[in-house]
Amino acid sequence: MNGRRMSVWSVGMVRVSVFSWMVFTCVCSGAGGGDRPTMCLNPLPNPDPLPLPDECYSLGDVLEVDVDMGVSPVGVCGGQFFLEYDHANLDFLEILPGDQVGGVTFTTILFNSVDEEQGTIDYAIGSSLLGCTPTVGPEIMARIRFQILNECETYGVRFRAHNPATGWGDTNGSFLIPEGHDPVTGDPVDPCETGSLSVNGSAPVINCPFENGEVFELNNDCGALQPIEFDLLQAMDSCDGLFAPDCTVTVFPACEDDGDCGAGGTCGGDVDGFCDNDLPLDFSSLLDGGSFPPGRTLIDCTTMNSCEVEATCNFEIRKFALTTLIVDIELSPTMAPGTVFDPITRCMHFLVSDCAEFGVPLGQGVLEDVIIGRPGLQGHGAAIVSIPVGNWKCLAVRDTLHTLATPCALECVDDYEVLNDEGELISLGSVYTATFKGSPVFAPTCHWLINGNLNGYSNIDIVDYTIFIAQNFSIVDPSTPCGGNPSPFDPGAAGFFHADLNGDGVVNIFDFSFIAINFLNGDANACNAVCDVGASGARETPRVAISLGELKRMGLGEAGLLADLNGDGWVNLDDVALYTEAESAPELYADLAEKVRGMGISVGKSKARQR
Repeated sequence: MNGRRMSVWSVGMVRVSVFSWMVFTCVCSGAGGGDRPTMCLNPLPNPDPLPLPDECYSLGDVLEVDVDMGVSPVGVCGGQFFLEYDHANLDFLEILPGDQVGGVTFTTILFNSVDEEQGTIDYAIGSSLLGCTPTVGPEIMARIRFQILNECETYGVRFRAHNPATGWGDTNGSFLIPEGHDPVTGDPVDPCETGSLSVNGSAPVINCPFENGEVFELNNDCGALQPIEFDLLQAMDSCDGLFAPDCTVTVFPACEDDGDCGAGGTCGGDVDGFCDNDLPLDFSSLLDGGSFPPGRTLIDCTTMNSCEVEATCNFEIRKFALTTLIVDIELSPTMAPGTVFDPITRCMHFLVSDCAEFGVPLGQGVLEDVIIGRPGLQGHGAAIVSIPVGNWKCLAVRDTLHTLATPCALECVDDYEVLNDEGELISLGSVYTATFKGSPVFAPTCHWLINGNLNGYSNIDIVDYTIFIAQNFSIVDPSTPCGGNPSPFDPGAAGFFHADLNGDGVVNIFDFSFIAINFLNGDANACNAVCDVGASGARETPRVAISLGELKRMGLGEAGLLADLNGDGWVNLDDVALYTEAESAPELYADLAEKVRGMGISVGKSKARQR
């Protein structure tokens, strides 16, 4: 016998032989009962799996595989099987007859040949040499024991084609081929086998840039622009090599109050200075570092190998709520000379934008009082403003009651120095800076703030003229500090307007000159002019005429009646002409009318109207 083919006839002339193969994924518990019984290769669970699942093994473990017979339609007296096993990863130890491992019928080894160099097992077993004691199953035919030699995975044990074939001899003198094998040749087609077997390798490791649970805090200056660099988060183990772990990136925004957190959010709910609700954006690009957004960025990665040994990496990057912004500002000329000696205060709105760095535009706005008036520089001022931390690209500034918004690209300056009260230079660290000076004729951004916008809309038009006329000849406080005035996003909500544009405390023709010179100017959608070079035009369409009825609906009914100088029910350029004639300033009307004509709109005594 060569250990590869044989036929053995037991008592009753029943031909038997055996073949087996181990593949881990099939667990056959003796099912069958059709025309042909099943023959299954069932690996026994790891008897000591901790800390592994019981279907997973470790290097050196003993693997036991039962060769099981399912329910047969007729009694059988013996059987045979022909197997091959993964001899590169499994070391054959022994094969035991069924009666030694809990079976009853299969007791007598008729043939046993194991070729460990080729990894084959040929085995035949019967009920007795003295006579047939038939069984219809289910039964354990044999148990094969191996020692696991290597990590990772083995294909296990499986049936192989053989002549004679795998099967049983029945009490009728016939040969039964198992279900899942070709009914004629006996070759395995879809046999009941163990499948591949998982063997634990080394525990996976994630290249975590910080210790698990570590909190890394960034400075709260414009260092927010400085990225944190680390390698792309990856996992590795001895079996699977390099692979991507499962990671989530969650950002809880920095905040000063609940209003910064949106609907349902609370500032400081979990950690002081941060919202307790996260941003619904995809931040997976931060898995290899980069410019982290303001707030708490939580990165949590997990992975496991095929034997469910887990590795984790979790850490937090924190950027705080406020950073410093230093701005030089000029209001469009000509401001009252008296502001040089007696500065005025103007409430200004500072709106920063990230230019949609993460796909959705993020912006933060703050109100701050700015002192206007420096020796020799009327209309000039400066501000040091605390703004929310962010990777800000643009700043739009406006005097909330007097100017359009002017945008400017922000610059991050390291080690910015200023003079303290003692005349000593001190460093403020890295700060954002922007300068708003000079005429818009020479630069579309970063120019002076354009005076004449009294209603807070995004242009200067006939409505601003109407508000001016209602306050003409008034004596007012030239300062308009923040607090108590209407929101810059709801101009006029409290009926508060301030037409003293030049800051001399009197509303008169000098203030109207700002409206006339800047008539129909718009703010170009503020930061869109910086973030989107192609953007242009104000948010609302400027008007050169408006009916008294519409002014009434806007809450400006009384102002409209005062501004409708010719009494025709409209406030338009005819009324502007009458006002400038009465003030002996026809040149202001002439310049304004020329600008309107340049836009293709009729002016003069034709009562030109624009809805």
